[in-house]
Amino acid sequence: MIIRLLSRCHKGTLVRAGVRLAVVAVAMVLGVAGCTSGGGGAKSEGKPVLRLGLGTHGKSLNPAEDPTATPSDVMRSLTNESIIHMNPDGSLGPGLATSWRYVGSDNTDFEFTLRDDARFSDGTSVNADAVKRWLEYFPSAHGPAASYMALKSIKTVGEWTVQLDLSSPNPDVPVLLSEAFHWGAVSSPKAVADPSVLGTRTFGGGQYTVDPAASVTGSKYTLVPNKFYYDPSRIRFSKVVVEVIENPSSRLAAIGSGQLDVAFGDQATAAQAKTAAMNVLTVPYGTGGLVITDRVGKLAKPLGDVRVRQALNYALDRDAITTGLFGEAATPTSVYLTINGFDPSDRNHYPYDPEMAKSLLAAAGYPSGFTVKVLVAGVAGQYGLALAQAIGKYLAAVGVKLDIKTAATGGEFQQMLPTFPVLAGGGPANPMTQIYAAFFSQGGPGNPFNFNSSALDTLYQQAITAPADKTSQYWRQMSQEIARQAYFVPVVEQEMFWYSSKNVHGVAANMRSLYPFATEWSLG
Repeated sequence: MIIRLLSRCHKGTLVRAGVRLAVVAVAMVLGVAGCTSGGGGAKSEGKPVLRLGLGTHGKSLNPAEDPTATPSDVMRSLTNESIIHMNPDGSLGPGLATSWRYVGSDNTDFEFTLRDDARFSDGTSVNADAVKRWLEYFPSAHGPAASYMALKSIKTVGEWTVQLDLSSPNPDVPVLLSEAFHWGAVSSPKAVADPSVLGTRTFGGGQYTVDPAASVTGSKYTLVPNKFYYDPSRIRFSKVVVEVIENPSSRLAAIGSGQLDVAFGDQATAAQAKTAAMNVLTVPYGTGGLVITDRVGKLAKPLGDVRVRQALNYALDRDAITTGLFGEAATPTSVYLTINGFDPSDRNHYPYDPEMAKSLLAAAGYPSGFTVKVLVAGVAGQYGLALAQAIGKYLAAVGVKLDIKTAATGGEFQQMLPTFPVLAGGGPANPMTQIYAAFFSQGGPGNPFNFNSSALDTLYQQAITAPADKTSQYWRQMSQEIARQAYFVPVVEQEMFWYSSKNVHGVAANMRSLYPFATEWSLG
């Protein structure tokens, strides 16, 4: 729920940085001699041009440095085929790897076998040694996703098999190696040897590669076919032109006028888009509300009492807040949205009941309420100050006053965070492993006061060592325990929007990927 406590972000929301806290939606992180990216693919003549509009783009094309789950991932799916492919429905299928599995029973050993005909855009083979070099480099770049997987060692078996020895159990490795988390966005060994080139050029094994001569970093990117791509029949466009257009109304107008084929939307233009002659994709994104970081009551003693935290949840009319701020572009909720622990039936865990809130506050020893400091990220848009003020109105009615302070920049937010017991904002849905690491593990960025929950610790250990088909029961129990203990004050489920012209097909996404990957699209 905070700008980059967890690193899935799009402009105007908060972000996720795993166990590393780079806290704010300002989170878009700011040639090798003899290497040339493929310059026009075979048989691309006569194919249409795909024109894509994004609202923002990071300053680097390096998958190891760029935040995960940003609109940039739509473009990256074209230039860097992942080790494992995430399908539009959230299932996983072959990418650069044809097969994968955990070895043993404790989720600490994982192996995959690569296809033998893939090549990077500089012509070199995507073999086990190349992938090993990439995976060794990835954490050293210290990007937002670096902490999601701790590797003890990487081994190659023959030319095409890679074995990962993990430092601790991790049931999410297949997803981490997909488009959603960048670990699998392998780049060529020549680029890894000089990572500076990855800032403005691409060296992946995907269908396309960036043409630096026809691109302007952060503004416009032209993608041309990778002439070494293993399956030319999947290259559907003669080129892809990506334009960064910050104004959402301008992106909407560009779809309507035919200047763009697909564009990133937003809640302010969604209603208008739905009445226009275009397709509108709506994807569940994350949660907006309050995060209680001081669950031990160090800075704000009342928050150490579960009855007080529950009172804050009962005090809110989520339907009114959601409708007033977001109209139909969001859904009220009193549980935090996670990829693998959320159940829609839990949304009304805390119905609006101000009398219950007052009763709980009185029972906890605060019949007249109290005042608590709240830190808001200035870049969070309506999910920042506007949402905090709307929450404050209802809490004031039961005696709890919010002393709201706004951090203008990401750096300022990060500096101020340890001195505030409550944070306000919005953030993406993440796997429960990352929610736990960020908010409930010792030293986690969202746990500055080292709160400990033995109940969550036990469920987490059971989940990460369980077989894949058994983990969901533990994630659901963790979600329910988090709701019962009121560690968050969720208010609204955020939604993400994509607009496309009627002649574009295959624009689809799910909560796991967040973004529609352009490898699935076609024109005509």
